[in-house]
Amino acid sequence: MKTLVIHLGALGDLLLALPAVRRFTNQKPVFLCQSETGRLLTALGLAEAFLPSEGPLAARLYAPPPDPVLSRAFIEYRNILLFSFSRELEQNLRAVFSGPLLRVPPRPAPEIREPVPEWLKARVAEALPGKAPDAGAPDILTAASPGISWRPGPENRLILHPGSGSPRKCWPAARFAALGKALSARGFAVSFLLGPAETRLAGILAGLGVPAQALWREDSLVRAAATLAQAAGFIGNDSGITHLAAFLGLPTVAVFGPSDPVRWAPPGTCAALLRPALECAPCHETAKTNCASPRCLMDTEPEEVLHALLTLFEKGRARQRASV
Repeated sequence: MKTLVIHLGALGDLLLALPAVRRFTNQKPVFLCQSETGRLLTALGLAEAFLPSEGPLAARLYAPPPDPVLSRAFIEYRNILLFSFSRELEQNLRAVFSGPLLRVPPRPAPEIREPVPEWLKARVAEALPGKAPDAGAPDILTAASPGISWRPGPENRLILHPGSGSPRKCWPAARFAALGKALSARGFAVSFLLGPAETRLAGILAGLGVPAQALWREDSLVRAAATLAQAAGFIGNDSGITHLAAFLGLPTVAVFGPSDPVRWAPPGTCAALLRPALECAPCHETAKTNCASPRCLMDTEPEEVLHALLTLFEKGRARQRASV
């Protein structure tokens, strides 16, 4: 019998939920999630299979119960872990699924300043008292992951991702362009990753002097992960791709602004988080727009990001020397 995990959120949110999934089950689950994320999880060996959240089965989750189609579809599952705020969705599922079902909110309330992965894992632990933590997949993946080529790439290749799921969280493109020039001057080969929602940035970056050959457009998360796995380092905003880079064990600098790095920090030892020390609290989850002068983004200079990345590299070399 299989485990089904239902998570309809974006890539970064789902990656941060994986420790809670591992706490729930020690087998590779089937994920009902966004198609691109599902393909990635399958390629990384974290999922047995996936069901697309854009498909007809997912749409039926919100139909009035009982739905015989759902009953037949869920008969092969032993248990279900549902990441959702919706009690109605939970009730619909319980009407067609008789096995153990656990609903966990996908994130804590904004005022709860705890790391999201730990908060989610604690909610699962509370619901399953006495259940030992499951082994599951490691937080930092290794070359054993199927579907991804881990062939080492050039030691000087860096990937910058100037986009995000929310423009409010984006460090200015001009800062990314200036950082790219500074890194190139130090001998790094810099590529700017642009996803399908960030095509407008191509013209902006080109106007800022970024060479056309440095702009890398990619709409496949599997191909993006394969390229990330062959890079030397990564710099990005608080975004799903930044979480993916850190999850893959890449030295990663995450530039935070209005979102809370305490809650949304990528896990692992290879991530550096930058947000200015300000009197105002992170407001991304409590305000509809940024303030007129968002110092949380504007006060971070390219030199600080460059220094953070070089520091990560030096720490990595120190760990290698210590392990010899």
